[in-house]
Amino acid sequence: MSNRLSGLLAAAKSRRVDDVVRRINALSQGDQYPPFERVSSALKSLTNNQTGKERENYKGRLAAAYRRCQSDKEPLTVLIELAYDMHQEGLILDLVRENAQPDPGTSPS
Repeated sequence: MSNRLSGLLAAAKSRRVDDVVRRINALSQGDQYPPFERVSSALKSLTNNQTGKERENYKGRLAAAYRRCQSDKEPLTVLIELAYDMHQEGLILDLVRENAQPDPGTSPS
């Protein structure tokens, strides 16, 4: 793969990951259950639903992501990058959206 194409793909990944993290943080404001914990739980479930080598690969990558999270100033980004690599960042965002507490300024329908 050419360096130019690699750069374009990396930039697209970065934009998508940043967008998902921004949306998750916005949905999670005032939530008692931190977004990191919610995303972590969803990734564990997704990993456990895999089979064979793919499952072992993602388990190892999830463990590595947790180690990176300990030193990263934005640990949620590390987890969303893994979700992106699994092609599941949209599902993670949907799960957070489903479980987000309603805005106190809105009334239930």
